[in-house]
Amino acid sequence: MSTGTMSIAIMAILTGLVGAYVFRTVLMEDQLPGKRSPTRMTVPLANIDLPAGRTVSFGDIVMMPMSSAEMKEQNMPISLVMMEPSQIIGRTLRTSIEQGRPFLTTGMYLDGTKPDVAELLKPGFRAVHLQIPDSRGGNVRAGSTVDVLFRAEPDKVGDGSWKFPETTLTLLEGAEVLLVETPKASARRDSFDVRYRNTGGPPPKSPTVVLAVTPRQASVLQTVEGRGQLSLVTRAQGETLITSGQSQRVTLESLLGLAPPPEPEQPFSTEIYRRGDRQQLDFDRSSFIPDQQKRKQAAIAPLYPPVRSTYRPSNTGITAGLLDTTQDKVTRP
Repeated sequence: MSTGTMSIAIMAILTGLVGAYVFRTVLMEDQLPGKRSPTRMTVPLANIDLPAGRTVSFGDIVMMPMSSAEMKEQNMPISLVMMEPSQIIGRTLRTSIEQGRPFLTTGMYLDGTKPDVAELLKPGFRAVHLQIPDSRGGNVRAGSTVDVLFRAEPDKVGDGSWKFPETTLTLLEGAEVLLVETPKASARRDSFDVRYRNTGGPPPKSPTVVLAVTPRQASVLQTVEGRGQLSLVTRAQGETLITSGQSQRVTLESLLGLAPPPEPEQPFSTEIYRRGDRQQLDFDRSSFIPDQQKRKQAAIAPLYPPVRSTYRPSNTGITAGLLDTTQDKVTRP
C-alpha cells in the first residue's frame, strides 16, 4: 500500500470520529435539564370583545397554546387564569374582556348567580324585564342596542266588528340591553309525569331580556302588556336616531292595498211617552230585515187571508154545525 493511500484512509477515519463526537455532543445538550423545551399549555382566550353581563358561550372562546414565559410576557396572572372551557361556558362575566385576553376567576360571577341590575343602570333609567322568544329577538346579546316593535292583536266587539285593528308600530328606539337570561332546559326522563318521560323534559321558556328605559317608556311597555306581541330589532352601535320616536303605524290593509273595513252602523233609539212614563228602546240595525227582502215577502203573501170559521153547540145539545162563516175585509191597493 502506498503512502498516499494510507494518508487518505487515516483522514477518513479521523473525519468519521470527529463527526460522531459532534453528533453525540448535540444529543447530550438536548437531554440536559437546563436545555429542555418549555412546556406549552392550551389557554382559553376571548375570541371577541365581551361586555360585562354577557353569558359566555362556546363561540366566545378560542384555544391558544402558550408557555408560562409567554403568559408572563403578556401580563397574565397565571394563578387566576381559568384553563378549562367547561369552567367558563355558561358563566356570566362580571367585567368586560378584550379580544385575546384570558378568562380570570375574579371576572366571573359564581355559578348559579347573576349580576345586580342596579349596578348596570345609569342615573335616570329603569330596568324592564321582557320575556321574548328567540324568533322575535330574544337571542340578542347583552350590550346591544335594539328597537322595540309592538304588534297589536285585533279585538272584536259585540257586533263582530274590530275595535282595535291589527297594527304594528315602533314603541321604543335605541334601548340598551343590560342582561339576557336564557333558561336551561332540565331533563326529566326519570320523572313520573308521562308528559316528560319520552320528551326529555318540559320545553324551555323564552329568554328574559332586561332593557334600560326611561320612566315613561317603562309605562308604555306596561300599558301594552297582554295586548299583542313585542319584538326586538337590533340596530347598529352608535347609530343616530332618525325618526325621533315618530313611528309610522303599519296595518295589513295598507300593505296589501285594501280598503279599510266600513264602520259598523250605529244603533238607533226610540223614546215612548205614556202619560208621565218615558221608555227608551235601543234597536240594532243588523237584526232588521232589509227593505228588498220585505218587498219579496209581501209579494209572496196571499192577497186574501184564509176564512175564519167558528162553531157553537146547538140548542138541543145533540148536533153541532157551522153557525157563522165570516171573511175578513180586504183592502185592495
